[in-house]
Amino acid sequence: MLNFIFEILIEEIPHGVLPNTSQYIKDQLPALLSKYGIESKSITYFMTPRRLAFYIEGCPPKGKDRVIEQKGPSTKAAYDEEGNPTRALQGFFNSYNVTLSDIEEREIKGQKYIFIQKTESGEALEKVLPNILQELIQGIKFPQPMRWNHNNETYEFIRPVRGITALINDKILPVTFFGLESSNILYGHRQLFPKAITLSHADQYEATLKKHGCIPRFEERQTIIQEQIKTIVSSINGTALLDAELLSILASLTEYPHPLLASFDSEFLNLPKEVLISEMKVHQKYVPIVDKNGVLLPNYIITSNISFQDEITKNNILAGNDRVLRARFADGQFFFEEDTKKGLAHYADLLSSVAFIDGAGSMADKVIRMQKIATYLKDLLEPSIDQNDLLQAVSFSKADLSSLMVGEFPELQGIIGAYYANNQGLKDTVALAIKEHYYPMNVDGEICVPTQKLSALVGLADRLDNLFTLYAVGKTVTGSRDPYALRRQTIAIINILVQYQWESFSLTDIFKKVSSLYTPILTIDIQEWQKMLLDFIKVRLEGILKSEPYNYQVDTLNATFTNNLDIIINDIARAKALQQIRTKNHTSFANLIELAKRIANILKDQKIQELQESLLSEDAEKKLYLQYQQVTQKINSLSYEDRLLELVKMEEAIVHFFDTILVKTGDEKEINRIALLNLIYKLFMDQADFSKLS
Repeated sequence: MLNFIFEILIEEIPHGVLPNTSQYIKDQLPALLSKYGIESKSITYFMTPRRLAFYIEGCPPKGKDRVIEQKGPSTKAAYDEEGNPTRALQGFFNSYNVTLSDIEEREIKGQKYIFIQKTESGEALEKVLPNILQELIQGIKFPQPMRWNHNNETYEFIRPVRGITALINDKILPVTFFGLESSNILYGHRQLFPKAITLSHADQYEATLKKHGCIPRFEERQTIIQEQIKTIVSSINGTALLDAELLSILASLTEYPHPLLASFDSEFLNLPKEVLISEMKVHQKYVPIVDKNGVLLPNYIITSNISFQDEITKNNILAGNDRVLRARFADGQFFFEEDTKKGLAHYADLLSSVAFIDGAGSMADKVIRMQKIATYLKDLLEPSIDQNDLLQAVSFSKADLSSLMVGEFPELQGIIGAYYANNQGLKDTVALAIKEHYYPMNVDGEICVPTQKLSALVGLADRLDNLFTLYAVGKTVTGSRDPYALRRQTIAIINILVQYQWESFSLTDIFKKVSSLYTPILTIDIQEWQKMLLDFIKVRLEGILKSEPYNYQVDTLNATFTNNLDIIINDIARAKALQQIRTKNHTSFANLIELAKRIANILKDQKIQELQESLLSEDAEKKLYLQYQQVTQKINSLSYEDRLLELVKMEEAIVHFFDTILVKTGDEKEINRIALLNLIYKLFMDQADFSKLS
């Protein structure tokens, strides 16, 4: 059996690109091997900031034999009147390199066709691998690739490629990519082992790199970082703020990770901890440390990409990082002090010079719309909320966007505004609303939701304005393009409504109340604008209900959302009831679906007239009408699930009706029975479109 190693040596790959590129290779390589008939015992993937590589173990010398089966022309078209092959058959022969001895006739739906069935021997591994590598590399795409010149040729990849290593066991596989011929040469750590290394055998790749300052497995570097950081923080009774995203970044930035404990001046702890954490995690890729109570400590961890044998080297590394962090913290301290002097009102006034969206005015214009939307929502959903608190929260919700601090730390929008609100003596609820109106959002790997209704109302007003404004000025979501994250914002709207169970939230009423705010900026007909928005929200709601934790069936959603959305909480409740009743009463409800479809077929193309109770003469139709009356009298007062249960109870009466009564009698009784069935069908359709259920 043969082993194969392939490595692309690259200048430093951006950390945000590395995991996705590696995942693409993991997804595509097995499929390409299967396509070319190459079996293997295992595949090991390697990725570092400087290399993309994989090791295939246990390959046979050649690929599997392939049986080619292909349908050709009909027998009638394959031969002329004298029985000689026609041009159609000769072309078929040439396309697949076969002769008369390779073909056979088969009958398909009464007509005979020419077929070939031919066994092709598998190709040698060294012949197949270049094709696999070519397809794999050509398929790797980057959002912003780099171009470079080599030997008067221009090439494109995420960063310039500096070497290609390709070995089958101890033999070089001759391939050329990016103008570079493959070899058995490796390079270890850039600083520790800068000289070329000869790789003796494919199975020695990982061991060779480890001896030369490189841990090629991404997962192993993550484990090393985690374990060493755990050891470090335990020595100071701390907890590292190391989430999965930061861990992935650190493993993507290093080939030879060595975490180190560092510290900063405790005077900076007077700054909001979010500023310090953001600077360390987001900007510098350091790991902050907190104590058992979650209080930030004046310590952090850097992840060096080099080992050190002496204290001088270690201290130099620490000193360099300390200088960088001290300067950044000092900037943050200056911004915080200057912002605090000026206050939120000053920065709220500056919003008139901050553009929102081209064609939709400034951020100040947006805040005015938000105030009107929020006031309407308060009156509709939570009239007990203090109006002054609401207007104050909305007025200052975007003020920090023009502050010095958020200009430097944009990821802290809302958080900084809340600090400034507290410093000014505003109510805690108002300050919290300024912070939480961006919720729900992911914070350090956890989904944070608004903890008070005031925050939720401001958040709804913000997102509704974003959605309405962007669609008004033509910034709609198309395909995979969603530059303003409107999908995510719409999902947040739905999640807030679900969190607080706001059943009074009606899209129809909202459009009536707020459409006038958008008339001056509309670039399309207002009815088309509303329809596009409703369709967009409907698709997002369906996406939520198809996923965890709902997992509703597609036809359940199709049957529920027959008309435009209106009261989203009610629409969700209807879908939930339909899904549950189908699960709990599977057989009875399945029968009811078939009866509903049978009624629909009878009603098709019928002219419906008003039911005349006096014409109901048969016992079965009288009982069915009586049950219909009983159900209609109480159905609107029932829960959605109980409404469907009432329909299930009607199954017996409907079956009895069809078993004992002939509908098509050609007289006035037929017209009246059609009218009765129409009433039953409308009752069904008021709850769900049964024609869309399977």
